[in-house]
Amino acid sequence: MVTHAKRLETALARLHPEHTDLFAGLEVHDEASSILAVAALLTRIEQKQRARATALLATLARRRLDATERARLKALVEAAQETGALTPAAPVRVSRRKELTALYQWYRDWATTARSVLGRRSLQIALGLASRARGESKETGGVKRSGAVPG
Repeated sequence: MVTHAKRLETALARLHPEHTDLFAGLEVHDEASSILAVAALLTRIEQKQRARATALLATLARRRLDATERARLKALVEAAQETGALTPAAPVRVSRRKELTALYQWYRDWATTARSVLGRRSLQIALGLASRARGESKETGGVKRSGAVPG
């Protein structure tokens, strides 16, 4: 809806600036808000239709939002409302930074403990707590290769 709404809104701003109120306040954040936005847009278009805004309706029809498409969208909105798809998702947590800080502190504690317990560097590398030394590769078995070619 967001892509098509922007396209339609831009066309109406150019061709029918008096009808740009169709898209005022239609914000989409999740699935439920997109369904509500489509329902509000369809209601606004019906109001314009009753007010006999034929030029506006013709422009919408040329942009593939004709009566058939509006009927299809209306049926989808009604089906979504019947299935309960408009129940709001879990509220956004404001304490995200606090939770991320706690997670980081837990990881730091775990990583420090793992480094002290696991003496073998290969185990630390396997857990992602250390990285291979420069020049060290899997093929050489962990032995650093020198740049010199044996002669």
